[in-house]
Amino acid sequence: ARSTAIFSAIPDTMFILNDKGKIIAICSHPDNTPWLTAGAESTLSQSLPEKIVSLYLGAVHRARNHGTVELFEYPLKLANGKTRYYENRIVVIDPKETLCLVRDITERKDSENKIFHLAYFDNLTGLPNRQSFMERLEGEIKRAQFTGNKLAVLFLDLDGFKSINDTMG
Repeated sequence: ARSTAIFSAIPDTMFILNDKGKIIAICSHPDNTPWLTAGAESTLSQSLPEKIVSLYLGAVHRARNHGTVELFEYPLKLANGKTRYYENRIVVIDPKETLCLVRDITERKDSENKIFHLAYFDNLTGLPNRQSFMERLEGEIKRAQFTGNKLAVLFLDLDGFKSINDTMG
């Protein structure tokens, strides 16, 4: 009863992989991971693209070899056409089983993207802003120095633009 209460209080989906990559149990909240299917012969490769399966298996391998908790994220395009983002923690239970905790982080990723857009793009025009330009210029200067190439910057000025900008935005 205690374990059931703990599992139901955790918002993550938890599933157990055996040493052959088969999903042997889903512990909680499979509604948060509609792509996850469980059954006697269910494998990650039946539920996920090959690239993401490789992420899981690599993390399982590292967790087993180093005794660490492995953490990774990935985007996943669902059958409805929407992209969701997931964060995963991989923990070794014993030599034959691994616990995988999956959290839907789509809202967090969307918020990060909105913050990035607000910080680096003009609201009115949608064009990159001064902060974006300065960071890109710094990167290009470093790249030119590293490669031994030259860099040119073209500066254009529009007469009377300040008054237009002040009155019309």
